[in-house]
Amino acid sequence: MRFKCIRCGKELVFASGETTGSCRYCHATFALPKYSNTESNYSTANGLFIAHEYEQALGSYKTIIEDNHDDPLAYWMSLL
Repeated sequence: MRFKCIRCGKELVFASGETTGSCRYCHATFALPKYSNTESNYSTANGLFIAHEYEQALGSYKTIIEDNHDDPLAYWMSLL
């Protein structure tokens, strides 16, 4: 699975079976979303967040929460 770092915008790569990963550029640590069907939603939401489009990013994180009520990463990002 591939995601963008919300701190520096570089690509994060999580190994299969891992639940957390670190950005190799800025060393920020992230939890892997619990559900693989949210990968594209996270990609969109994180891209919007990095681009400082916070309202649109919030809408994307809320969509993830609606689909996966127990995804802590989406809740955390919606608070930022």
